[in-house]
Amino acid sequence: MRKLYFLFIAINILIGHLSYASNKTITKTNNKEFIVINGSTVMSFTADELKMVAPDVDDSNRIMLIADTYPFLPGGMRAFVDSLVTYPEAAKANLTEGIVMVNFVVEKDGSISNANILRGIGDGCDDEVLRVISLMPPMQPATLNNEPVRVALTLPVRFKLKY
Repeated sequence: MRKLYFLFIAINILIGHLSYASNKTITKTNNKEFIVINGSTVMSFTADELKMVAPDVDDSNRIMLIADTYPFLPGGMRAFVDSLVTYPEAAKANLTEGIVMVNFVVEKDGSISNANILRGIGDGCDDEVLRVISLMPPMQPATLNNEPVRVALTLPVRFKLKY
């Protein structure tokens, strides 16, 4: 049975190649080659006819992942977050522990925007992290080529009960 299946597949491939070859016509004019395959026209070009053009991209609002210098908060980002995070009562009651991954953008002026939870643990912990991130003061912005740029950061915030 298996051999018949493979034979059937091989015959279909062979018929497909034969019909492809029989429905192909090539016409050359002015160093351009027009190929018609099954009624569809495909045109080929010589290498000197193709020219690479850089797209017009406005980098002023692009969010960078890599920069020369990264945002800096005097005293440290981790110390700031750890000093303000409070364990939610629902998380304490349900013995919820884990790491909340929060992503946010540090703007050119050092302010925080677009904070969202990448991986949460629930029971109010996710909302607590977003609350603390929204309280973060302006940072020293990231730079690329000595110019301030927007940069995306991801910060893990650990919730661990102390027994």
